[in-house]
Amino acid sequence: MEDRISIRLKYDRNNNIPETIIQKLGSLINRNYRLFCIVEGKTDIAFYSNLKDIDLNSDTFYIYSKQNKNDAGKDAVISSYNKIKNNKNFNRYMNKYVFIVDHDYAGLMSSKYDIEEETNNKFSITKPYSFENYFLTPENIKKIFYFLNISNDYQNFINLYNQFGEEIKDFTRLKSSTIIVGQKQSEYYDKNCKIYSKKYSYEEIFDFKFEQNELKYNRELLDEEIAELRNYIDETPSVKKIYDNYSYNLVKNNDFIRGHNAFAFLRSYLYQIHNIKLNVGNNDKYKNIVNRLDVDIEFRNGLGERL
Repeated sequence: MEDRISIRLKYDRNNNIPETIIQKLGSLINRNYRLFCIVEGKTDIAFYSNLKDIDLNSDTFYIYSKQNKNDAGKDAVISSYNKIKNNKNFNRYMNKYVFIVDHDYAGLMSSKYDIEEETNNKFSITKPYSFENYFLTPENIKKIFYFLNISNDYQNFINLYNQFGEEIKDFTRLKSSTIIVGQKQSEYYDKNCKIYSKKYSYEEIFDFKFEQNELKYNRELLDEEIAELRNYIDETPSVKKIYDNYSYNLVKNNDFIRGHNAFAFLRSYLYQIHNIKLNVGNNDKYKNIVNRLDVDIEFRNGLGERL
């Protein structure tokens, strides 16, 4: 049997909808897989299947999928859980399923699906914003730089990353407040709140350029976006309440820098300063790096039991 098998649920060409999680499990459940791991996307598979010292990296079948045209990422994983739980043919195997989601800004609150409190421990949730943030902890950066034989540049990188985290603190607080207000399960949810429409994309703002000890990105666009966010929040009391009372929890360290931006920071630095390409996927360099990381996720199965 192959180790670490993965699949993306296929689309039905006639109906333009994906094969459901139930259909896929129906063809697999009687095979000799120890675990079925349902994750948000393809890059999640490349990450979790290569971690060391956890019970997810052998005889595990990985699945990621949109459940329908409106369900992707975390919503698709939670939708999968609900479908399996409510199917009598498959819910008896809940000890074989592992549902992994990113924390994002608000944990399981940041889903359109209602999740009962007693169900929370049935999911394995990253402690920082997303799995990409694990690459950027000081301890893991030290391991990555040692593996890449650039340990002498560790402190310079850490200084620049901390500088970046400090520079975007207010942006993180403002942006997270606009998102949390729309989460149905949040105590701050406001169904009548006008949705914030961003002026610039993350990619436009955080187009990282490194020149030795200097970090460059589009600070002018960032300032414009912050000004737009401030105007919106000043006119929206429910969002301002989150900004004033909750958002500061997300900037105590760098854990809640948006994961894609954090990983783009690392990849850009490695390539621009050291000419090292870090491509996500099942290549040897990525596998070896992920295998060295310390990751503090409490992995549980669909019954809530720790693996």
